[in-house]
Amino acid sequence: MNKLALIISLFILLGSCTATKNKIIQVEEGNTIENDFNQYLESIVNKEFEKSMEYVYPEFFDILTKEQMIKEMEQVSDNEEMEVEFENPEILNIGKSFEVEEQFYSKLKYSNMMNIKIFGEEEEIEEDKKARISSAKGLFEQIFGSKNVGYNSKTDFFEIYVEKEVIAKSKNGKSDWKFLVIEERQKLILEKFVPKKVLTME
Repeated sequence: MNKLALIISLFILLGSCTATKNKIIQVEEGNTIENDFNQYLESIVNKEFEKSMEYVYPEFFDILTKEQMIKEMEQVSDNEEMEVEFENPEILNIGKSFEVEEQFYSKLKYSNMMNIKIFGEEEEIEEDKKARISSAKGLFEQIFGSKNVGYNSKTDFFEIYVEKEVIAKSKNGKSDWKFLVIEERQKLILEKFVPKKVLTME
């Protein structure tokens, strides 16, 4: 199930790709943050993974190189072990930009429903199916919280409410924004290259 966590991380981004079509977001005049975010997600949806790297928070590559990240994304996008559907995508908020240590930051928040079906073996017995469902449900609850995860036994889909924050970074506070999804369980790692004031800013 370790690989599944990486797959879900990518699908979380894909699920928000049409968010701005459902809500009018107010940003400062001349600020390209909304457009840059859409360009980033669109490049992932179109499997233009090398292009998508232009929008990734640059310090993240100290943890995972561009080449490694592109390779992982290519493997994930070709995954045939699950089916994923998205519903009700919406950007909830784009915060005003603020300056920290001679860099400009902003925070975005988005949500969507994500329905996931994980395929079992061709001749899977009932005991193995129960173990597969239990294992997947446990992972999803760790990532999204137990109250946000449900399982529909009729359709064999997990029904998950996703709400995520994204850090956006720019040198001038107007354009060329770079993005990083905030994961609570990874905050200790993020603190190594994201100012603590940014992480804790509401």
